[in-house]
Amino acid sequence: MTFGTLFNSNLDLFRLGLEALADESVDVVMTVGRDQDPTELAPFPANARVEKFIPQAELLPSCSAVVHHGGAGTTFGALAHGVPQVVIPQGADNYEHAAMCESAGTAIALLPESLTPDNLAAAVRRAVSDETYAEASRRCAQEIAAMPDAVSVATALRSWVPAV
Repeated sequence: MTFGTLFNSNLDLFRLGLEALADESVDVVMTVGRDQDPTELAPFPANARVEKFIPQAELLPSCSAVVHHGGAGTTFGALAHGVPQVVIPQGADNYEHAAMCESAGTAIALLPESLTPDNLAAAVRRAVSDETYAEASRRCAQEIAAMPDAVSVATALRSWVPAV
């Protein structure tokens, strides 16, 4: 669970996440950001680990689902790793990312105004146990992996631009 670097100042959102998942049969890894103090959320449930920061590339390959705000980095990272998502949009383009991922079948979107511990727990259970989210997420990851790298795209673009 993460709320990125811009929307991580609302510790109540992290508290709600810890409460929601405390009795679930999941291991929770929560990152609160470099400018937050994880001890402000203590005591943690037995199934939770709370850190300032863990690189997503280290964590995502072992995740069954990601709960986040819908920022571009976390959204794309989860898609690239084929990880189902529960998106709780907070602002900016988060709502569009949540809607697109939900439409693609890779995520469950929970609007902040209707967020409760019960519906967050239910969404995480569904994202983890309903194989359709995993299948859609894996398909998306395969599509991303098949895309050309940045060097190939730049080379192709250069061939289309007339010399001046």
